[in-house]
Order: sequence, then structure tokens, then C-alpha cells
Amino acid sequence: MTEWPGQNQPSTNDPEGLVKQKNSGPVNLTEFRAWSAMPGVAMTIGDSKEVVHWCNAAFAEAFAKTPEQIIGLRYSDYLPAHVLEERRELWRPLRERGERVEYDQFFTDRRVHTTCAPLHPEVMGEDKFIFRFVPEHEPTNRDKLAATSIPSEFLVLSPAELRVLHAFAQGWSREEMARRMYRSPHTIQVHLKNIYAKLGVHREVDLALRLGKSGLGGFSVVEWEKIVDANTKVQRQDNGTGPPPRERTTGT
Repeated sequence: MTEWPGQNQPSTNDPEGLVKQKNSGPVNLTEFRAWSAMPGVAMTIGDSKEVVHWCNAAFAEAFAKTPEQIIGLRYSDYLPAHVLEERRELWRPLRERGERVEYDQFFTDRRVHTTCAPLHPEVMGEDKFIFRFVPEHEPTNRDKLAATSIPSEFLVLSPAELRVLHAFAQGWSREEMARRMYRSPHTIQVHLKNIYAKLGVHREVDLALRLGKSGLGGFSVVEWEKIVDANTKVQRQDNGTGPPPRERTTGT
């Protein structure tokens, strides 16, 4: 069993209160313990060379591994190059100025809010950064979005089908989809039929239940368009119309 940093230190008496605070700067031991007490939260710790020094079980399970199998890996060992390139740009304020960075993304096929922060040396020594992934039940509008990840089950869908899928997740009727997406009702119906077939669902309620778990409807139209565009570029690479193909996944 992998121990987490500071395991033998006294625990905080108010983890929930600490978690709700809008802190800045390095995560100290008290805040780290508060983060660790949050159920369903995945976390990992790395360094400036992008080597993993620690992760909890929730993070490792996202890659079908144990923490022992993740620790010691480089980010490039489990993140595709195009995903890592986007993340490095998002992490720039963290690495250059030691600022906390927050953005939304898909992780383990659901929407999460990601916080990246420098880690206080008291937790695990110098030159460490922590990444926390919190499932979002009530997403809020934010400017930063990691767009290169998408639930793997949706990769079979075309860009047009992905847009209809998102509209469905937001509760739009077929008529509303046609009107707002400037398509005929017949075209919308064809896209929905294709979505049902590709995802292996037969009823509207089954699709609604699946999408409810993914949090897809929590993304705004603008956010979802960025995700569709980013993944369309990857599909073109896979089809030989762009640079060499890259594996797609979710991650840090």
C-alpha cells in the first residue's frame, strides 16, 4: 500500500472548510491533507522534469494501473504528445511564476475541475507540483479549458454527431436542435439515429442516463465547439490527412 505524504502528521480538524477556501501559492501539508480527505478526488504529484513522485489510487485507476505502477513514470509515458503540449501551455504560470492554475477537462470520461499548484517543501521536498481533479456536479463558466481530451466512447462519432450529442445532453428538443443548429429536422433525426447505433443504445432514456454520468451537458456550446475542433484535428491525423496519428486519452 502506497503511503501518502505526511501520513504520520496530525490531521486537520476542518478539512471541508479548508477545501472551500480560495487559496493561492504553494499547497502546504494542512491543505494537502484536506484535499486528500475529499471523496472521489484524484491527485498526483510531479516535478519540473515531469516525473511522477506520488499519486493516489483514484488517479492510478484512471489508467488501469496501481499507484506503484504510475510512480516513476514521466508524463509522456501516459499522456499523448498533443495532450501534453496543450497542458504545458496551461501550466506556464505555474512553472514560471509559481501561480496556481485551474481549468476544466474530461478525466476518466467525466468533467472535472483541475487545480495545479506548487507544493510546499514540507510535504515532499523541493521542486514538486500537485494536480487535483475534482468531479464537477455543478460546472461553472470558466475561461480555461483543456480541449484535447474526450470520453473514449464518443470518439466513434463525427463532428456533426458530437454537436447533436451535446445538444441532446443539454436537453434541447429535436425541433430546437434544428432551429438553433440551422439544420433540417430530418438531418437531426439522422444524426441521432447514427448516435444510437454507434453508442449501442436503443432508447432516449438510455442515452440520457449515459450522458448524465459524463457531465457532457455541463459544457457550454462554445466550450464544446473547442473540444470538437481539437478532436477533429486528431481524427484527421489518424486518417492520414495531417501529422502522424497520436493516441487519445484523458489525463493530467
